[in-house]
Amino acid sequence: MVVYGKVVIKDGVLTSDAITGPFAIEPKAPQVSIGAPLDGATLPEGVPFRLRGYAYDPEDGVLSGEIMEWDSDRDGWLGHGSDLLVEGLSPGRHTITLHAADGDAQIGSDSVSILVGNWIHLPLVTKG
Repeated sequence: MVVYGKVVIKDGVLTSDAITGPFAIEPKAPQVSIGAPLDGATLPEGVPFRLRGYAYDPEDGVLSGEIMEWDSDRDGWLGHGSDLLVEGLSPGRHTITLHAADGDAQIGSDSVSILVGNWIHLPLVTKG
C-alpha cells in the first residue's frame, strides 16, 4: 500500500509541517482467534459440536466468515465460516486450525488441540 504522510514539527514557539513523499507500508496478516472449542478440550465421539472463530485485519477490519476455512490434521478440510457445526470427526487427538485471508492475500491462522472420544487412564503398577 502506498501512502503519503504529514510531518509536523514544533519547537515550542514555531510550528512547521510538510507532506512526505509516497512510501510503502507492508501488509499485515489478519489476527485470527478460535473461540470454541477451547484448547485441550475433550469432545464425545459421535456428538456434533461447533467451531467458532474470529478474524480481524488492520487494513480490512472484521473479516467475513465466508473467507475463513477450518481443517483437522487428521481428517483434512472441515468447512468454512466463522461458526461451523462439525460431526463425524475420527476418534483421537486433532489439531484444529482456522485460516483467514485478507484483501492483500495475507493469511493468518490459529490452532487448538482437542481429543475426540474418551481418554483411558490406566493405573501405574510398580513391582516390588
